[in-house]
Amino acid sequence: MRKRFISLIACGALAVSSLAGFAACGSDNTILIWGPGEHQEFLKEVMADYAKAQGEDYGFEFEFGVVSEADAYSQLNTDVKSGANVYAFANDQLVNLVKIGALARVDDTTAAKIKLENSNAAYEMGVFNGGLYAYPYSADNGFFMFYDSSVVKTDITDLNAVLNDVKTAGKKFIVEYTNSWYAGSMMYGAGGKYEAIYDETGELDRVETNLDQKPDGGQYSYGVLGAEGWATLARNEVVLSGSNDLITSTANEGNLGAVITGTWMAGALETAWGTENYAAAPLPQWTSKLDNAKHDWWTFAGGKLYGVNTHTDEARLAESRKIAAYLSSKEIQDKRFDTLSVGPSNTELAKQEKVTSNVALGALLKQMDGHAVAQKSMPQSYWDAFGAFGEACKPNGTLDNTSAASIETYITSMVAALKA
Repeated sequence: MRKRFISLIACGALAVSSLAGFAACGSDNTILIWGPGEHQEFLKEVMADYAKAQGEDYGFEFEFGVVSEADAYSQLNTDVKSGANVYAFANDQLVNLVKIGALARVDDTTAAKIKLENSNAAYEMGVFNGGLYAYPYSADNGFFMFYDSSVVKTDITDLNAVLNDVKTAGKKFIVEYTNSWYAGSMMYGAGGKYEAIYDETGELDRVETNLDQKPDGGQYSYGVLGAEGWATLARNEVVLSGSNDLITSTANEGNLGAVITGTWMAGALETAWGTENYAAAPLPQWTSKLDNAKHDWWTFAGGKLYGVNTHTDEARLAESRKIAAYLSSKEIQDKRFDTLSVGPSNTELAKQEKVTSNVALGALLKQMDGHAVAQKSMPQSYWDAFGAFGEACKPNGTLDNTSAASIETYITSMVAALKA
């Protein structure tokens, strides 16, 4: 066993150095595994443990290639048949990977286990047409609220209370509501629904949404709530819409009280506010101008998964499925967090003190628990429509301080564009 693994490491080094041609240095019993550069040593270590556990007569060897989760589809699309047998990818690539035949469906028994052990949002990231096609291992991409605890003191669960605290302190509240990733989020907590339906080949078939439905029995559960929510929020004098640069500069100038963003801003905000004031929490509830009711604010949930390439022989396909299940298991998610600080998708791990004590990650995982919608491959029409929607909510925009009838007309036109 020891001699075999030495040869695997050497083979892995060659695979990394010749990535552009997807070169293989093994034989038909070789399984190629792709992952980000910073994961390579971790992958080699845990796969050595895996091979050892299989016994002396284990019939497979491993190669390792450096391909980031963000680049998995673009690399496989070049030559899917010569690509990795097992590879990590970002959730928004799922449909495209299905289209090129790069994802083997997960068997029902394993899918049921994954659903039981991981967050619903993480599980849904891998679902296509009712079947699971990938193995989630992290749920670490979404947005929530960072705040300066010396400023926001009244009630972190209520948006109006947060805004009042920020205003009283003479600070600013930043949320990039003109960005379509954020702009569509309020509707989900208010009962709004959107789903892009794809056919078996991965081509867009239709869009299903309730955003143009009329309010029923006083339950305003469609897109007009989002319009009123954003327009009312945008009109507040302490609110700014801006990206990472504005967040950083405002915080460094001492003018930031709270911000809706993701874990990538954690370091900059802790530095600006100081560890004693640096805090985070799930998104606060917002109040609709139309019915004066409070509504949850959901995030898009993103993360990383392992896929198994269908373009291989039966024996390697079966073993690749076992490896993907292993690399996404609770045990390896736990080791991955300890080694690489990757947020787990496993629900038990997400509740461990070592995870929840991480200010940003703890807040995100709480947000993911029941207040998130899995971000799948959205058609461009979605991003275009909600980008325009956010712009329309700006002060003096189309949806600013206008009538419910005018908002309804806008939403009807937006839905028509979404379904076109």
